[in-house]
Formats: sequence, C-alpha cells, structure tokens
Amino acid sequence: MEVLDNVWISVCYFGEFVENEGGGWTWKYIGNSQLNVTLVLVSNTTTYAELCDKVRRVLGVDSMLNDIEMATIVPGMSNVPVPPMKIDCDNNVKWYLSVYREVPLCVTLLTKGVEEYEGNDGLREN
Repeated sequence: MEVLDNVWISVCYFGEFVENEGGGWTWKYIGNSQLNVTLVLVSNTTTYAELCDKVRRVLGVDSMLNDIEMATIVPGMSNVPVPPMKIDCDNNVKWYLSVYREVPLCVTLLTKGVEEYEGNDGLREN
C-alpha cells in the first residue's frame, strides 16, 4: 500500500451539526449557502495545532475575533445516536486522517467573548 506524504481533505465550513428525528446527526449550513466546501492539503503527520492554523488560514478566520470547532461524523454512524467526533487533539487528527476519504471535516465558527481580547480597561488597544 502506497503511503502518501500529503492528502487533500474536504472541509465543510460555517455550519453546525444538528440531531435529526432518528437520533442521528446531520451537518446544517448556517445561512442560505451550501457552497461552503473547500479542499485543504495537509501532511499525514499534521498535528492538531497545524490543522487549526491551516484551516483558519484557508477559510480566512480572524483568530483574534473567532475560534473554530472541528468535528466529523464517525463513518457509518450518521443514522445512529452517536454524536459527531470532535477533532480537538493530535490523536483525533490522526484518527481523522485515517478516515478522511469517507467523511468531510466540518468546521463551526465560534465568536470569542469580548473579554478574551480586550485590555484591562475594557477597550481594545490598537
């Protein structure tokens, strides 16, 4: 079996997982567009921090204002009451890269709280 150094992963972005009537999970786009899909080239040895940085850069996410949450459906489990798998550490990235051909990486945009980037006086310094 050939081992590839880099792989293209499909990334669905700016949506959220919602539980459907059967207890399974579905990706729902936020807003009126379902065109929020792109490809991202990553190394087979990508870490969680590297994947976050690359996804933020490709999607144009301002890390001062927003954070991202990455998750995916466990292959074969979309109609089973198993919640999406959060991709939030190096081991989960390794697992995801082993199944990337079966499921997309889904990215939810999270707005950071004001207190996370404001100075002590409550005003953001320029």
